[in-house]
Amino acid sequence: MVDMAIELFIELDDRGLPSDAGMHTVLLKAIVEEKGAAGVLDLIQRCDILRPELFDILCNKSISFLCKKGSPETACDVYVVMKRKGSVVTRKSYYSILEDANYALRFFAKIRECGWTTATIPVTVFDNLTTNGRVLDAYKLIRDMEDNLPRMDVVDYSIMVDRLCKGSHIRKALDLCEFARKKGITLSIVTYNSVINGLCRQGCLVEAFRLFDSLQKINVPPSEITYAILIDILTKEGHLVDARKLFEKMIVLGLKPSTRVYNLLINGYCKMGQMQEGLKLLLDLEVKCLKPDEFTVSAVINGFCRNGDMEAALGSYFDFKRDGHLPDFLGFMYLLSGLCSKGRLEESQSILREMLQTRSVINLLNKVEIDVQTESMEQFLFFLCEQGRIQETITVLNEVQSMFFPVERWRTGAPSGPEKLKEIYDSKAFGIAASKSSLSSYETDMNIKSSDAENTVKNYAEEENRSQLCDFDSYFDHLASLCTKGELLEANKLAKMLTC
Repeated sequence: MVDMAIELFIELDDRGLPSDAGMHTVLLKAIVEEKGAAGVLDLIQRCDILRPELFDILCNKSISFLCKKGSPETACDVYVVMKRKGSVVTRKSYYSILEDANYALRFFAKIRECGWTTATIPVTVFDNLTTNGRVLDAYKLIRDMEDNLPRMDVVDYSIMVDRLCKGSHIRKALDLCEFARKKGITLSIVTYNSVINGLCRQGCLVEAFRLFDSLQKINVPPSEITYAILIDILTKEGHLVDARKLFEKMIVLGLKPSTRVYNLLINGYCKMGQMQEGLKLLLDLEVKCLKPDEFTVSAVINGFCRNGDMEAALGSYFDFKRDGHLPDFLGFMYLLSGLCSKGRLEESQSILREMLQTRSVINLLNKVEIDVQTESMEQFLFFLCEQGRIQETITVLNEVQSMFFPVERWRTGAPSGPEKLKEIYDSKAFGIAASKSSLSSYETDMNIKSSDAENTVKNYAEEENRSQLCDFDSYFDHLASLCTKGELLEANKLAKMLTC
């Protein structure tokens, strides 16, 4: 039956009738089931008389099909037939053959045995390997196919070097840089920045600075990013004097530090308790017509909190807020921790309210809902805050912090992360209810439906000391949101039940 199908397929082409990809797939499946992978090679040889364009389509389809079926050797044989006939091999076919790097090397050894010593593959195949998380395979192919590589430019090498560095393969990245230089490629500062950053992340500061010092000798001037990378690692290691020297050097060279570079130094000084130096840099930042961002605000607040100066921390918070700048999640946490340690719970509650209405914090809490598979974390925290359960709210926020900023978490030895957060959310630890269903009443962000409003008040009514909860002001945000969205019936129903 398969032989008859092949004859019919060839006859269709003889008569000039079209065939489609679905027909090719059905034919290939039938051949493999009856004759195995070798049957596909036989098909290709019998179809040698097809029109060139149809023959190329069939061969490329066969290569992809055979590779998916676990027969790369036969796919290689099809490739050899195509090369002999002068057919065009598509990128998809190349990528299918190169799915396994070790086999790919054997593949190229085989085609060289056939006399094609100049056989190469498109550079886009290396790009695909690199961008699909297979940079080590791409690196291995480049090193083993040294004399048969396609023409690659500085961008191709830079992308691969960057991925190697981010994967902590520093030695291979350096080796690839040397390989590129031998090929006559002049590497740019972008490439060297990737290597310097990789060395710093691996703790190889001496090697990073040696490479930095050598840039001038090879006529590759460092960029603002180069200095930012080195200033970052120096401040993290506590070498503020050296970091400041680099900062001043880049200014002398005519480079303009960005807000990010200022933040690195401001944060470094504030963490070391050198608030005056940090504030001087903050003033200099504003003189240079740069705007502080949420990280700047958080660094200053953290510095004051570390020194125990909560008046200055609050003062800076309100000054920044007046100018339209709020801290990030960590900045709020620094401030809340400091206030709670001083027993200033009313001020903590006020800061918490503002925190839970800040867009960057809301976005982070939305990610928590996805990772932990909970309902509205924002509503959960809002409920705790409005009941005055500040310490409990901060406990939950600490777990959120441990998920996204593990280095910043206080090391208590207690379990943390998504599992712990889920446990807290689902438990009765805060006396919210005896099951998940009571928490599910805080469903959408600021979008309470009428049935949800009834369940919310019903569940809360069972709580002791609910006078604060029943206060209209504590639900103002809920009501305002409903009114804004035009859901007046639900807003009226919630307001009536709260005032009963």
